[in-house]
Amino acid sequence: AVVAWRRWRAEQRELARVRATFARYVGPSVVDMLLARKDERIFTGREVRATVLVCRIRNFAHFIEPLSPDETLRYLNEFYALTGTAIQRHRGIIDTFLGDGIVAVFGVPVDNPTQEDDALQAALEIVRHVVAMRNRWAKQHRKPFTVGIGVNTGNMIAGDAGFRDRREYTVVGSEATFAHRLQEAAFALNAFIVASRSTCEFLTTEYKLVPVSGV
Repeated sequence: AVVAWRRWRAEQRELARVRATFARYVGPSVVDMLLARKDERIFTGREVRATVLVCRIRNFAHFIEPLSPDETLRYLNEFYALTGTAIQRHRGIIDTFLGDGIVAVFGVPVDNPTQEDDALQAALEIVRHVVAMRNRWAKQHRKPFTVGIGVNTGNMIAGDAGFRDRREYTVVGSEATFAHRLQEAAFALNAFIVASRSTCEFLTTEYKLVPVSGV
């Protein structure tokens, strides 16, 4: 009886850990799915094929120079709300909030065969939201901002990283870093979205793609 009770307590602790970790990233239905799978490898490092989306506000440091702290946080919260909503609507998880942007991942922790399309749809929705907000900001006598987005798909390492007091589920590797490079290229090219060939190769009939050279 004691052994069974200890095993039950260990299982409950693990269930609580899964729920506490992933409830911040995905909807309740996805958390329930993860709990039902009882996958012991969920927190261990494993190689996955995933798609990373990186979105940042253009020239944010210059943009906020004339703003008060309250005004700055108001813009950031509006940005996080519209990007986070678009990401989660298209089955992505929010990996990191940057000081001037956001990083999202598609295809983890649950496999997603349409992750590339979902990431591009989320990117387009973010752009549409930002453009639509311009009229609202103008009516409020507030200046608008614009964004640059990088999207890349490839093999990455996914798992639970951090230290005792704070751990997060994340993806790392050169393919994840490349998404950040593509986001920087979006600014350099004065483009809203720059996506890698690996993300777009199976979607050439779904989108109007403009080849980029010199990056």
